[in-house]
Amino acid sequence: MFQQILNEKQNRIRDLDGLPPLPVLGQQILAQVTNEHVDIPRLAKTIEQDPALFARIIGVANSAYFGCRDNIYTVSHAIIRVLGLCMVKSIALSLVLNKPFQTNHCVGFDMVNYWRRALLTAMSAQRLCRYVRHERQDFSDVCYLAGMLHNLGELVLVHLFPTEMQDVFSRMDADGQHVNALAIQEEIIGFNSFEAAAILARKWHLPKDMRVIYQHHNNAKYCEKDWQILY
Repeated sequence: MFQQILNEKQNRIRDLDGLPPLPVLGQQILAQVTNEHVDIPRLAKTIEQDPALFARIIGVANSAYFGCRDNIYTVSHAIIRVLGLCMVKSIALSLVLNKPFQTNHCVGFDMVNYWRRALLTAMSAQRLCRYVRHERQDFSDVCYLAGMLHNLGELVLVHLFPTEMQDVFSRMDADGQHVNALAIQEEIIGFNSFEAAAILARKWHLPKDMRVIYQHHNNAKYCEKDWQILY
């Protein structure tokens, strides 16, 4: 029985080979935003080649939340005058990584709520990191990005298994706020969203920090030098 379950899980994981590749423009943006010495004008020019991403960043920069009195028309101005490099990098990377996924076949998936949770987690992680001792100069940026992409595996499962994920969401709604979402995913699909994200991270060559989070998120004994990003 155990071997049968294991085989079924392995077959399901093989389905992840069907994940869409990261578009060429996405590869370029990924390479630039994860470069410690990113060239801002070059990054801005690359982002502006993607109309949807360009519009998103400009829209955020001109929103009432940031209270900029002057209209922002370029990504460079959005970075320098309003949002800062960290936020623009995170927004760009998040949208680029999410774009290849088809989510509208799963009725129970709420993209607005997904983005809301991602943004709130990113902001919370960035604030909490101030109270953690660390030696990395980019630790705040890494925490923000980790929060923004922490639930990327959910998109993977919704894309590949829309019917099963609909069952997952229905169970979550029925069980209430104390539900263990990962356990339900494992029961219905055979593995959870963090396992799916770990495979995607390797396939798309995402930053090592993200691979650590996806692989060890539930390992309280993890104590390598980058352990702080998990907690």
